[in-house]
Amino acid sequence: MLLHEFVTALNQNYPLLHSTLEVHDFTRFVALAAEVANRAKGLLSNEAQIITPFLRKALHLSLSKEMCYNLWHATYPLFTATHIQPGLLIQRHGYQPDLSVKIPEYYLVSPVKHCLTCPKPHKLHLRSRIDGYLYDVDGVHTIGIVTLKCPGCPTYYRPSYYSKNRVRTYYSSNLGRNQETYQVSCHFFMTHRLAELLREGTMLAHISNFNLANLFNRCYVDRLSLPSLDGAPTIQPDLSDITCRDALDIHCLLLKSDTAGTCLRVDVSDDSLPSEKRYHQAMQDVLEWIALEGSKHRNHACSACVRVLPLPSEDGKPKLGYIRAVVTDGLTIGHWRCTATQEQLRDLACEDGLPPPKGPCTSPLERVSDRFCPLHHQRLGKRCVAQPCKSDALDGQATCALQEHTEAYSKFKAHITSNFALTSMLNRPGSNRPSDPTVHQDWNTAELVGLDNIQQGDEMDRLHEQGREGADATPSRISLSRARTHNDQLIVATCGVILARETFYHSEGVSAVRDFLLRTFPRKLPQVCFYDNACKLVDHIYHGGSDSTRFLDTVIPVDPFHFHSHKESDEFCQYYTDPKLFPELRDAHGWYFNSSAGECSNVWYGGFASMARNMHRIRFNFMMEDMTERRNDWLIKRLSKRADLTFIGDILFKGSTLPLFTS
Repeated sequence: MLLHEFVTALNQNYPLLHSTLEVHDFTRFVALAAEVANRAKGLLSNEAQIITPFLRKALHLSLSKEMCYNLWHATYPLFTATHIQPGLLIQRHGYQPDLSVKIPEYYLVSPVKHCLTCPKPHKLHLRSRIDGYLYDVDGVHTIGIVTLKCPGCPTYYRPSYYSKNRVRTYYSSNLGRNQETYQVSCHFFMTHRLAELLREGTMLAHISNFNLANLFNRCYVDRLSLPSLDGAPTIQPDLSDITCRDALDIHCLLLKSDTAGTCLRVDVSDDSLPSEKRYHQAMQDVLEWIALEGSKHRNHACSACVRVLPLPSEDGKPKLGYIRAVVTDGLTIGHWRCTATQEQLRDLACEDGLPPPKGPCTSPLERVSDRFCPLHHQRLGKRCVAQPCKSDALDGQATCALQEHTEAYSKFKAHITSNFALTSMLNRPGSNRPSDPTVHQDWNTAELVGLDNIQQGDEMDRLHEQGREGADATPSRISLSRARTHNDQLIVATCGVILARETFYHSEGVSAVRDFLLRTFPRKLPQVCFYDNACKLVDHIYHGGSDSTRFLDTVIPVDPFHFHSHKESDEFCQYYTDPKLFPELRDAHGWYFNSSAGECSNVWYGGFASMARNMHRIRFNFMMEDMTERRNDWLIKRLSKRADLTFIGDILFKGSTLPLFTS
């Protein structure tokens, strides 16, 4: 139908509509109506009466209902011919070779139009436009990336951040930051909704970056034909594990910055800094904030972990008290640490005229593959790797001349080439948790990498099993492996919400558990703290020489599940830590608190052991804090749907230790 024929027919059949209909209302109506009609596929009877009210509301049309019905009938014959999918057409044809100017699916530009760093804000000038890819939940899209520059200073403005002196400052929400997309690297962007999907997949199913990237590529890249970028022909649309890692790092850091009301800043001026450490300082800032303020859910309370009871009253007025219950437990998961032994640290302290240290070195490693921190590498880096040998290694060798050490090292290295040993190691991550061996593979070629680190980690896992219940985890034979942290300790509410986590470097000693509890609850300790080694913890608290005042209102029983394994002949244990001694822990239906919540949380937490093997300390702690917070959010959402929960919220301490429950 020709345009003048349509206008003539509209004038003849609907003269009032012809004289009042505006062009923008007409085009919007036809576009949306054609899309709805295409989706309905003729399945809706009396379509005009069903769809027209929706169109009128969705488009905010000022036309009357009757005129909307008339417009529907007038344009209905055009719907099939006018229906198009703009995004699909641009994706398929926007980068055709015969086009002199390519058309991407999206253009991305800075929300800022004037310089933010100059005393007199100059209007920004166009510097360049490059091609790139945007990763979204529906696949890969072509984009045009516009960079602006200030004419008065060396500041460049990119779609997600501006950079000056190689320091990137990401736009805040107040500056109009794009809430849907963000820049990952020069040619790659990602949507926040895809980042959330990938991060939640990691939290719920322990999916590594390797598997996240390959899952995305299998669905959206490998089986589809995507246009190449003329301006960047070597850039491929595949999502690499490095891009996936950086994308999720930036996404999480932006969320943390929004929560804190700050702008994310990243210094990229150090060219010697490996790419995997680019965001470490920003991560460390987040971790320091958590260490100072506590985790998001530290004060969580609900009727599954807090029991409200009536208290006796002398004046006859009703009073209520409460019992808050938590569980603490440790599991073998962690990161590499400085391998300087206690004996070596004592010798070095003696040489320097200093008192001996109370624990292992906690200084971070420069690289994950290092044996010592930078300080101890200078003094111990030439030592024989067969510990506790004090001799230096031969030139070009890892051990000294002692035959026993040379043979031990040869056997140690031989394990790396053993397929059986490799299978055993990959199926033994920490506390017998599910393993994901793909974290030891190259994302693109699937080649196994870092076999030496796998072997080292397996060796330390076996030694750590000896460090339970406060032992020193001292090897019974020559140790050639590098050192890992001993375990992560969790404090879990009996509803399953993880209130706090901390890495123990040396052992799960009762003194470390005691201090962890005090740091986590600086205002008031929970009234009940279940611990499977409660007898030794209670003995240390009241007979270890430290102030026990803060524990006077706290009972520390063994959880009922583990108490059966404690010796009946241990009078101290039976008298002080038997959960049956405390009637408030039971109600008419049995045990009020689910003390097995810690075990369930351990199973989930331990699922990250494979991914954590070769992580730097900062990345490990940042990931586990983020995963824990996400799991808590997910769990609290589920708890709120339980009909038997009478309250859920946080405990707020306002000037006293008396709690106020907020929902």
